[in-house]
Amino acid sequence: MKKEVGNRLKNNWFFLILLAGIVCVFAKRYIYLPVSVVSNPDSQIKFCTTDIMLEQTWQPEIKAITGIQVPYYAENDFFCDVQLKVLSDDYSEVLVETTQGNYAFTAGTTGNIDFSFERTAVTQGERYRLQVFLLNADQEGTLQIAAGSNYGGCSVSGEEVKQAAALKITFAKYSRLFWLMAVWLPLFGISLFLMTLTDRKWEETVGASILLEGIILYIFGLFEHLTEGVAAVYVLAVLCLVGAVIHYNKKNMTLRNLLSPGFFLYCAFFLIILIINNGDWLGYRDEMRHWGIAVKDMFYYDSFAKHSGTTLILPRYLPFAALIEYLFVYMNGSFSEDILFMAYQTFSLSILIILCRPLQKKNGRKLLIPVLITMICIPVIFFYNISNTIMVDSLLAATLAYVLLCYYGEEMTWFNRMRIILGLIALPLIKDMGLVFAGLSAFIMFEDTLARQIKEKKFGIKEPVCVIGYVALIMIAYFSWQIYFNIPVQSASEAVKVNEIAEEGEGTEMPSEEPVPVTNEEESVSIGGITIDGLIRILTGEGDEYQYQVTRNFLTELFDGETYSFALFKISFLDWMALLTFGILTLSYFGCWKEDKVRMVTLAGVLLIASCLLCAFLQITYWFTFSRYEALELTSMDRYLAPFACAITIVVFYLSCVAIFCEQDGSRKKKYMIFAIAAFFAISMPVEGIVTEGKDIEGNTTDVITYGHDSLTEILRSVASRGERAYFICSNSDGYTEYVFRNAVCPIVSEHKGWNIVASQEMFEKQYDLYGRENIDDNVANILSVEEWQEELQDCQYVVVFHADELFRQSYQEVFGETEIEDGSVYRISNFSGGITLAKIGTTGIKGWH
Repeated sequence: MKKEVGNRLKNNWFFLILLAGIVCVFAKRYIYLPVSVVSNPDSQIKFCTTDIMLEQTWQPEIKAITGIQVPYYAENDFFCDVQLKVLSDDYSEVLVETTQGNYAFTAGTTGNIDFSFERTAVTQGERYRLQVFLLNADQEGTLQIAAGSNYGGCSVSGEEVKQAAALKITFAKYSRLFWLMAVWLPLFGISLFLMTLTDRKWEETVGASILLEGIILYIFGLFEHLTEGVAAVYVLAVLCLVGAVIHYNKKNMTLRNLLSPGFFLYCAFFLIILIINNGDWLGYRDEMRHWGIAVKDMFYYDSFAKHSGTTLILPRYLPFAALIEYLFVYMNGSFSEDILFMAYQTFSLSILIILCRPLQKKNGRKLLIPVLITMICIPVIFFYNISNTIMVDSLLAATLAYVLLCYYGEEMTWFNRMRIILGLIALPLIKDMGLVFAGLSAFIMFEDTLARQIKEKKFGIKEPVCVIGYVALIMIAYFSWQIYFNIPVQSASEAVKVNEIAEEGEGTEMPSEEPVPVTNEEESVSIGGITIDGLIRILTGEGDEYQYQVTRNFLTELFDGETYSFALFKISFLDWMALLTFGILTLSYFGCWKEDKVRMVTLAGVLLIASCLLCAFLQITYWFTFSRYEALELTSMDRYLAPFACAITIVVFYLSCVAIFCEQDGSRKKKYMIFAIAAFFAISMPVEGIVTEGKDIEGNTTDVITYGHDSLTEILRSVASRGERAYFICSNSDGYTEYVFRNAVCPIVSEHKGWNIVASQEMFEKQYDLYGRENIDDNVANILSVEEWQEELQDCQYVVVFHADELFRQSYQEVFGETEIEDGSVYRISNFSGGITLAKIGTTGIKGWH
């Protein structure tokens, strides 16, 4: 019996060490860091024992606090009790109440009154009131509390002092080591369970694990229980880990049965992801407009964007990628932009690591270099900035490739079918175009099933029904989001607008509602604009002339365009797809895929048909749902087609590698050919997007563009609460600076209206003369009369003037009254029966805008 127990312990040493590590890291999961209401104090607030109290408002960005310091200078000697209270904004809840008894102050000395208390949960983004009392003093005494003159929110005995006390708050967040364990635990637990259950390796299961995480979070999010969804993911992970240990022992497995080359490559890539993204921040316009702030809003509200006070301009954008990033950020305990990149790239890595499956076989290890090139170089060819962006187009490509690799890579077991289903559900939840790609995947699988049944002369109903089931799941996933957003927001004074502008910086998204008029940005795309009558009019020659010109431009770009770059030449989408088709047919002719020759020939034909269907769909959208200008310019055509082209390139090259190296279908010449093609992809990979960060590119979030936003945010956090609104002004701007500000101040709402405004047509024309037509086309001002602007300010609590030119000053000085209009300033709005008044809270320096 003892021997058996000893053998069990010996065989489970890895799990025992893992358990001990988890317990130790969990026990030391918190680190304690300071944050100040005022970063650089430049003044003092007098606080006397005769005053009732000193109160400072504060908006936390974290979830738990453990202490508060009050910096002071004592003007005279005295003793007193010092009491601290932390209250909710409406004074209804006392979160902290603690007292330092008989505290001695010595004249002429400085110090900090330290209050420490048990870890106290706070709601990030809400406004709290920090109150300090001097009680039971032995004599009258006066303290000078360090303060910031460019802040607000402080009052002494109920009177506003137009400053902010420089209180220092100690907060608790998870350590980076705990965060690392927390993001790995669901991946590891679920993957390990699937490995022990199905005798698979890490690279075959981790993709399913991360997709399952996202789907669980999505389901809980639909029912407004996103935090419970996080808990569900970890409960499942723990249960799976226990189940994995049970299966491991039941099957008498060893650690060797679990390890694989793919696991070690995954760990190496994950370490690289952590290193290269540490301290990174968002750089591109689209990230600032949606993909980054979507996660930040989710973090602050633990909810999808369908809530009152949402900071999103485009709340209907699909949330799958944001959910994975939210999970990573949630387990950090505070929002950090570099974690978004880590989550995004971990998602992509988890999906594409399935390409390492052939490395398990001895004769497949020669494929190490081609596999790495397939994972890295091919995606970079189609998405040059993949390493420094969180835009989701490359995730569409990776997920589409994952579905097809699972389908063509092995037999259709229950496990493989589950992976395909998870991928197909995820595709339409990543982006609207994912619905099209998921449909094309189902089409490819259906045609393949039909071809195999014809070849084998065995006509069954199971596989076609399964494909129909896939389509049903795809539609359920996609329309669940549409239905969710069509349900009115309950008990909210201001429901989310569900027909929002749906426009993406370097291209346009495809929402499911009818088109809406656009003011400051390019017209949006909407599938609802497509009608049968409209199609008939075009096909019978009764359409608008520009629509036929769009078709001519579209066909020219499809066949003769220079859409994608490979080494020394450029090629159009259809030419590249035709080349891939020709490659499959050529390899089949020369003996590859001997047992699956008919299947691969069918794939070649189906890919060409699917490519044409995708082009037809895109052509229809250009006819109906783009503005005339966008349609004639074929806006973002390469971005819409790139995920499909990238995914098919990965799949075709992978299947060719496996056939030649692992299935004994390849001669030495064919193997050399694989290495030659791999070298071609490696040479074709652009390096500029890898070595040049998005934030280093002029016009993106460079140091000059971002300078001043952190200080403006800190000023607002001294007075504001989440959901309150700030009207942002930046003259001669195309709106990019407003996106930077919007991200910085979230969950305070930046009104996405006219950041560049003038009061009259005369001022508008002067702006043309001042800046020149070459700049004004993108930076055109909105004309708002003084009365109209005052009416819009009725819904706001603050005005932030980042940059005001002379035309703005001339237009709206009467709104500011005697208050100076100054760049980098925050103003509080007060509504009286006589109208709007603005009072300056504080000012900071700025360097540039865009």
